[in-house]
Amino acid sequence: MGARKKFVGIVAASALLLSGAMGTAQAAPKPVTDKNLPTMAQVAKAVPTLKKGSFFGEKLRVIDVPGKTCEATKRAKADAGRVGVYLPHPKSELGFNGMTMVQTVRFTKKAKAKQVVSDFQRFVKRCSGKSMDGTKMTSIKVPKLGDQRVGFFMRTVEEGEEMIANVIVTRRGGTVIQVFQFGAEKSDKSQTVGVTRAALQRSR
Repeated sequence: MGARKKFVGIVAASALLLSGAMGTAQAAPKPVTDKNLPTMAQVAKAVPTLKKGSFFGEKLRVIDVPGKTCEATKRAKADAGRVGVYLPHPKSELGFNGMTMVQTVRFTKKAKAKQVVSDFQRFVKRCSGKSMDGTKMTSIKVPKLGDQRVGFFMRTVEEGEEMIANVIVTRRGGTVIQVFQFGAEKSDKSQTVGVTRAALQRSR
């Protein structure tokens, strides 16, 4: 569990831990519900290992964003948001390493949304190829998605346990979407892109 928590924190995927402990914030003009997240069928179409899987969503108002150094993170508070978790079939042996997660958050001020993605872009540019306390991140080239986008692959090994993930962060207007495909190699990029396209479509 130690490696898992550490890995999720580094890739800014600690939404499930944060969702129950959010402070108050200005109400967003447009809420984010499960209807604004990809359906289980859409995600399974992009990621075949998730066929016959399950989905659940949670409210999300705070996301982790890269800080000033490669190891540092900071928190960005959105005005509305939701995280969707897509799990493999219970009989699958993939477990955590077969999960896909989509975070969709809205900011009333578009400049804040731009800043979030810019922070990820700087993180990838500055830290790609570097070892960060047991984790190594390399950039992924992604097609044009939304108004801003960046992609990266991360691998963490601790106490013999390996965690890998493809991550794509994109923005459309004041909406920021993060897609985490755990257990995916860089060669699975097309699957992560497919989930991101579905997330952008549903986020309107």
